[in-house]
Amino acid sequence: DAAAYNANHFNEEPNFGTQPTVSTARALPQAAIDFRWPFMRDSGSWGTQVIEPLAELIIAPRSGDSQLNKYPNEDSFDLEFTDANLFGFNRFPGIDRLEGGARLNAALHGTWYLGGTTFNGLIGQSYRTFTDSLFPFWTGLHDPVSDVVARASFTPAPWLDLTYRTRLDKSSFATRFADVVASVGVPKFRVSTGYIYTNVDPYYLYNQPLPPPASSPFFTARNEITLGATSNWGRYRFSAVARRDLANNQMVSVGGDAAYEDECFILDLKLYRRYTSFNGDSGSTAVLLQFTLKTIGQFGYRLL
Repeated sequence: DAAAYNANHFNEEPNFGTQPTVSTARALPQAAIDFRWPFMRDSGSWGTQVIEPLAELIIAPRSGDSQLNKYPNEDSFDLEFTDANLFGFNRFPGIDRLEGGARLNAALHGTWYLGGTTFNGLIGQSYRTFTDSLFPFWTGLHDPVSDVVARASFTPAPWLDLTYRTRLDKSSFATRFADVVASVGVPKFRVSTGYIYTNVDPYYLYNQPLPPPASSPFFTARNEITLGATSNWGRYRFSAVARRDLANNQMVSVGGDAAYEDECFILDLKLYRRYTSFNGDSGSTAVLLQFTLKTIGQFGYRLL
């Protein structure tokens, strides 16, 4: 990964840097070795079982928390450590914060195929030889041994899928993150609903220097439900989603998407409405138009 920055107001929210402007560049080389060894057993009428140990060794220079005062952060705030990024080169969602240092990621993955029914599960952890202060303590990645992440899914038929994800404290096994999703339907119309719990509330992360004080509402658990629908008709696809905060009994966001895709390009129109307050506002609305030429690149324009 490599990036160059030229930023003003770096000392203001949400970065709270030590100087008002920064102009710098950086690169982080990484190398990795992956190990997978599946064991399969055919049990006749009891179906087929697969057990697969997984391991990934990543070698990279240590990046350190000096990034906090050197580089602006626009795309790497909302970090959630789950099974989905256990084997990632960078657990941060963007490139403004880069994860460095040698580390070992390991997991046990299992699948049971029984007729048209599938059970799937994974449990794993990440290990390093040092404490990485780039990761706040609530992320589960701060210490040399990470929190435990796990996933379980059950698909009894092509039209029904149930998935549960969690992150457990490495010592007490208390739940730090939980995500339950149920999806029902066919490609032409599919409905999904879900529930998410986190032990912190990320909406309060941006308007104060890190780490937030103990009295900050950031340390109030988040409980939200979601409801969404998707529809695919050949080259056309549509989707809509709504999210509601159960603790505060208010909407968090709603959004919609309409797209056309063929062999050459993608035309995508997105609508998003945020009801949560950020930097003292009363929410915001965005309408985005994206045009992608598959052999060239992507172009976007904010209509609202």
